[in-house]
This record gives sequence, C-alpha cells and structure tokens, in this order.
Amino acid sequence: MRALTGLLLAALAGLAHAYTDPTLLAGLQALKPRLLSLGPHWSGALESWTCPTPPANSSAGEPCDPCGNEQWWGNWEHMACRSINTSYRFDQLANDGLLTHFHFSLTGVEGPAQTLHDLLCPLSAHLKEWDMKVDGLSGPLPAGTPACMPKLEEYDLSRNHMTGTIPAELGSMPVMNQFKVQGNKLVGTLPPELGQLKLLEWLRVFDNQLTGSIPDSYSALSGPLTQASLGGRRLPSSQHPISIGGNLFTGNLYPFAEALPQNTNVTLLPHMCGMIPSGILFAAGYDAYGSPGLGLPCPDEVAGGWPDVPDGF
Repeated sequence: MRALTGLLLAALAGLAHAYTDPTLLAGLQALKPRLLSLGPHWSGALESWTCPTPPANSSAGEPCDPCGNEQWWGNWEHMACRSINTSYRFDQLANDGLLTHFHFSLTGVEGPAQTLHDLLCPLSAHLKEWDMKVDGLSGPLPAGTPACMPKLEEYDLSRNHMTGTIPAELGSMPVMNQFKVQGNKLVGTLPPELGQLKLLEWLRVFDNQLTGSIPDSYSALSGPLTQASLGGRRLPSSQHPISIGGNLFTGNLYPFAEALPQNTNVTLLPHMCGMIPSGILFAAGYDAYGSPGLGLPCPDEVAGGWPDVPDGF
C-alpha cells in the first residue's frame, strides 16, 4: 500500500509540473522568427523567448520549457500555459503544457492583425486570451477566429489601428466573455450576431466610427452583461463596461432595457435619442456628455404629438 501511495503521489506531482508540450515548443520556436519579421518592436517583446530556460522553473531534463512549472506565468514572457479545462477565472491550476494566453498588450508590437492571427492559429486550439491592446496592429479585424480560437474568452484588440467592419462570425464564439475593440477606426454597423454571445460580459466598442442602431438581438445580452461601453473616452476606459460612445450610432438604447451593467459609457453619441434604460442610468460612472438626445423621446415616438399629461402629475 505504501508503495502504491508513493507511485500515486509521484504521478500527481508529474501532473502538477507538466512541461511544455513538444508540439507547442516546436511551434513557438518556429513562430518567433516570423513574429520578428513583422516589425522592430517584436525584438524587445520576445527578448525572453530563448533557450535554455531557467532550471528552477523548468521540468527536470527539459532544457527548453517555455511554459515552466509556475501556475500563472512560465519562462517566456507574454504567453502562458494554464489549465485547458477551466475558465480563465479559475486558471490557478497546474498547466497542461498548451498555449492558453497570448498577452502582448502595451508592448508596441506591430504588423497586420490578420497575419499575426494566422501565424498564431496553429497553436491556438486552447487559447483563452488574446490581448494585444495599445499596440501597433493594423488592417481589418481578422477573419477565421471562431475556427482558429474556439475557446477564446477575451478578445482585446483595443487601441490599435484596426479598420473595416466587425466580423459577424464573432457571434459564433460560444465562450466569448470580453469583446474589446475600442479606440480603433472601425466602420459599419454592430453585427446582430453578437447578440448570440450568451456569456458576454464586456462590450467595448467606443471611439470608433460605427453607424446604425443597436440591434434588437442585443437584448439577449442583458443577463451576463456587466460592461457596455458605446460612448467616447471622457472617463478612464476601465470605468466603462458597456461602452459604445464616440461613434455615429442612431436610434435608441432600448435593446439594453433589461441590462444591469456595473459601469457604462454613452458619451459623445449625438445622433441617439430615446429614454435611457434604468440599468444604464444608475450604473457606476454613467455619463451622457455629448449625447443631447438621450433622455428625450425620439422623433418617431412623438410624431403624433406629445401625450397629454394629467393635471398634478
């Protein structure tokens, strides 16, 4: 029995210190020179992507272990290999040796977003977080993300140089939790398909050039939605979960009638009108600066004249 217990403990220890999967290691080593070719800022961002890795945080007998034995970060910066069987909220588990986080925010790395996406695609079957905020990426939002990153929970390409429209296919990502593309040059309308993201909590599209109205399908987001930022940047973006401002939207906010966001941003929406849903009105950080029509009936609502108000009302 003691011998069996010893074998079991040894097996569990091995699970707790999973080294980098050999296929991932080969893929990362092939990825590095291709990333370096995208622009000069990648050199500094990838400075730690070298071998051998520090023995203290590497599996025994593994001279190159990017994932490492730590639960949170490994040996190579800006990437992590956390548990593939949990939400990112519960990542403090032994890693499985597979890529789950690609986090190069605030590094200034550049290049076409589609090219980066396609280079990363073969390694992204278990990717939960793709965070490239405040970098130098350009071009349209990538196509093919649902197929390349089916387990993606956080999509953050905010504060780059993105152009074009928001792909409708992003509405088919079943575990998407945070969608953040604020501070770009996106045009077109909000895809109704995003209303299918039943787990979406953060919707940040402010400071773009988006047009059209809020799709009725977004009423389905009311349950989980805690941040919806549609407006312009008047307060720090961290205060705005529902963020749509600073765009050219028309129509009203009625699709969010049942939403109870913790924070919201509906600033700089000069073409919107209609009454403000109470969940948005009383959310922390509420600000309707530059949105003079919000809180007033839309023209079609009073086309037949204003309703009579009883005396003493």
